[in-house]
Amino acid sequence: MKITPSKSAVVSFLLFLLPICIILADDMSPFEYANELLWEQNYSEAVSAYAKFLEANPNHRLAPAARWTIANIYLVMNNDYISAAGLFQKIVNGNLNTEWEIFAYDRLGYCLEEQEKWKEAAEVYEPAVRKLSTSRDDVVTTAWINGLKNRLLSCYRTTQDHESIILTYQGILSENPAAPSAPEDQYNLAQTYLDINNSTAAAENFVLVVERYPVSDYAQRVHTEHADVLTSQVGYDWAPFSTFQSGLSLSQTGQYAEALTQFDQVLEVKRNKGMAYAARFQQELIEYRKSGDAVALREKIASSRDDYPYGLGGVRVDQLDNLLGGIIEAQDGLAANPEDVGGYVQMGQCYYFTQAYYRAIEVYEKGVAIAPDNSYFHNMLGYSYMNLQQYDEAISAFQRLIDIAPEDPNSYDSMAEGYCLKGDTTVAMQFYERALATDSSFSNPYFMLGQIYYERGQNEKAVAHLRRYLEIDAGGFRSQDAQRLLEQLNPPSSNDDEP
Repeated sequence: MKITPSKSAVVSFLLFLLPICIILADDMSPFEYANELLWEQNYSEAVSAYAKFLEANPNHRLAPAARWTIANIYLVMNNDYISAAGLFQKIVNGNLNTEWEIFAYDRLGYCLEEQEKWKEAAEVYEPAVRKLSTSRDDVVTTAWINGLKNRLLSCYRTTQDHESIILTYQGILSENPAAPSAPEDQYNLAQTYLDINNSTAAAENFVLVVERYPVSDYAQRVHTEHADVLTSQVGYDWAPFSTFQSGLSLSQTGQYAEALTQFDQVLEVKRNKGMAYAARFQQELIEYRKSGDAVALREKIASSRDDYPYGLGGVRVDQLDNLLGGIIEAQDGLAANPEDVGGYVQMGQCYYFTQAYYRAIEVYEKGVAIAPDNSYFHNMLGYSYMNLQQYDEAISAFQRLIDIAPEDPNSYDSMAEGYCLKGDTTVAMQFYERALATDSSFSNPYFMLGQIYYERGQNEKAVAHLRRYLEIDAGGFRSQDAQRLLEQLNPPSSNDDEP
């Protein structure tokens, strides 16, 4: 996927360079004059001034800055990718092993992509990725390197260079099989083999997705979409994976003793294989969910990274670490100020997103004791109970939410979701309608009502609600699901019966 620099972003960056350039310029008045024109956003005159400076000082230490600025003006203001690419190439050639080279590689590749010179762009990204991967410069971030890798792979896909795609993914996975992107990379490697009809290699790599990263969405995707390939090509036994998934589900709904038993079974069968590492960490995670001890889990992860060669089985270590850090920070803040509502919000949210729902409930109840009319606490109490499949308790929490915030459509929407998950869609529909009566522009009830009507076979009403959802929230997180349902529906000519 290409990263397109916006005009505002580039202008901001160019202006950010100005203080640096002016400090470095000393008595270089032509360069300073060009900077003034740039600051005034007089881009055509600035280009002329920088060009005059370069003509007189082609090898000056500020020459890369002048070329960089001109190139970005060509790129963003004029969409002149050819001229911009020529200047970025000069920066690369004349400033090897410097930050200018790093910046210019990125933009040069983009210019070539815009000209649909995919092979040439790949030839730029290949050395860029190699150099950046070994760089110790602070400006080089993992996200930047991964972004260039993705753009390199995009070029290969466009040219259908499957061999290079395979080699690139193999290199990435060999370098760090515990990276956050590893489950996706392993899946894409397998898919590439499938694309060239190498079913055996595809199956072998799909197996690695399931074995190494069983928590990831990609493992579930393999199970859903490619189970037959694994079974036919390598005779894969899905029983341990099913046991693992059962353990996950039990853990997430607070059934910890049963979950531990499931993970013990996986450990017994898989022993030192990838899935065993993932099962062992899930047991650590259960202990955290039971105790709420974020410090202990964070220290365990930091001290035992070598024990998990494939990361945490698909758990995002960076995200988990941030959430644990949020809990610790909130605990420290509340120790100093036990009445801090924000501290309870932060701690509860972090427990919630690490699926420690019992601990989240404890925190939200403390929040309610301090701020009984805070609708957020009641709403999150309801959702915490729902995730534990304690639907009556969730409905009670949502009723208190309605009592506190009767003018908020989300109050009724939450209650409706509670009844949906309990299995009572008739009552749920009543609350969705109440949400719309409160605010007809609130989008979620339209989708949910459309889905319920679809499930009941009331196609005309389903279509009307789904279309209304897309009118209000075309880019919403349910928009693809709404579009999919609409594609499956043919509006009937006769009216549907009332529910």
